[in-house]
Amino acid sequence: MPGRGRQVINAYPEQVMVSVAAVVGLTLQEPLEWLDRHQGIDVFLVILVFSTALNIEARTLRRLPAAWRPLSLALIAGIVVASALSWLVAQLIVPGPLRTGSQISVWLHVKSLP
Repeated sequence: MPGRGRQVINAYPEQVMVSVAAVVGLTLQEPLEWLDRHQGIDVFLVILVFSTALNIEARTLRRLPAAWRPLSLALIAGIVVASALSWLVAQLIVPGPLRTGSQISVWLHVKSLP
């Protein structure tokens, strides 16, 4: 059985990381709330983005100009789909603070478009 567990962990490392993050988030709420109040989440996101950027290979960046069409299409489709889904969710929510917040997020998302 230990061999099977190790195979599952090796096959799905992202699922293991998400599960560990969920357990940590549920058990260490007070320190995480402190982190949230002090912009710690934003710092972690910056670290995540820069560490991901540092791991991009140079030859991948050299192929970027040749792939501008599919990348542009994916970006535009993502913007349109995200806006449409946000609007749809805002319509499904009963009137109140949650609906107002979701409508504001749709408005901000559309306002940020070029």
